Amino acid sequence: MFRILVGLLILLGLAFVATRLTEGRQLLEVLGRGIPFWITIALILEALLRVNQIMFFHAVFQLFEVRLRFTKAAQLLLVNLFTSVAAPGGTLSGTAVVIAACMRQGIDPARAMIANFVYFLIDYTAFGLILAGAVVYLAQTQRIHAYEILATVLLAALVAGMFTLLTVALLRPRVLQRLGRRLETGPALLRRFRPDYSWDGRVTAWISDLVGALQRLRHHRGLVRPVVSALVFQTLAILTLASVFLAFQHPVSAAVLITGYAVGKLFTIISITPSGIGFVEGAMSGAFVSLGVPLETAVVVVLVYRGIDVWLPFLVGVWGVRVVARPAVVRNQM
Repeated sequence: MFRILVGLLILLGLAFVATRLTEGRQLLEVLGRGIPFWITIALILEALLRVNQIMFFHAVFQLFEVRLRFTKAAQLLLVNLFTSVAAPGGTLSGTAVVIAACMRQGIDPARAMIANFVYFLIDYTAFGLILAGAVVYLAQTQRIHAYEILATVLLAALVAGMFTLLTVALLRPRVLQRLGRRLETGPALLRRFRPDYSWDGRVTAWISDLVGALQRLRHHRGLVRPVVSALVFQTLAILTLASVFLAFQHPVSAAVLITGYAVGKLFTIISITPSGIGFVEGAMSGAFVSLGVPLETAVVVVLVYRGIDVWLPFLVGVWGVRVVARPAVVRNQM
């Protein structure tokens, strides 16, 4: 079944490439107009960013005592990045495929799910610090737009909801367990029409595993590594964008750079399209233009930056998908 899923992912990836050939050719043409030294620096920074992201991913799994080799963590993350671009649903699809791959490798699904949940929570929270500064700057310069405010509110609500769920699971685990028992017998409406509706304790057992995995956070000091990695990730991404600006001989101030980056990243997370394709480019270019960057420069810089940020992980992700599809067993639980 998993190999069928992998085959479908590869087909979706081929479809993505086929529909983006023109964009790919434009990217190669534009790259040729940039200063090679700074283009190379941007590529090196992108490589360092992805290595750091793998370390971040690996550190989060270690929080839950999952014995995952660094190379396997790299493969899983590459699968996530590939799926997030190729498949409908973006990040959600990528996470689902990673959890399926973890189960295939013998990793407890509850720990795999919680590890992914905590990974994104830390990532979004670290980005939230950048976004807060960008929103303040846009408000002070009176250049903030309604769609940026709405997207910021949506992200804040998402992060608040994730924190609330995590807090309930840590401090009031019985609430989730009662919910599990209630789901097993079915909602009242279903019980009325189907008295035999039951999942034979599966939901309760799964939630108990979930809560048990989360309880490890209460006594674990290993949060420092993933938090630092998340902050380094944001820093490297901003430096990559700065290198692209320098490649096209248009340096910008730190405030403009960080604000434009924050708008792009915000719509990458909030957008309904995979990796925000189609939305991010417009929002990011618009943000830079409103901050004084010439339109042509803004479009070129965003095209190249997004090409580096989206296309490279996608292409390397093909290798991750093929490797993860091979049968293997990981020793994970202690």
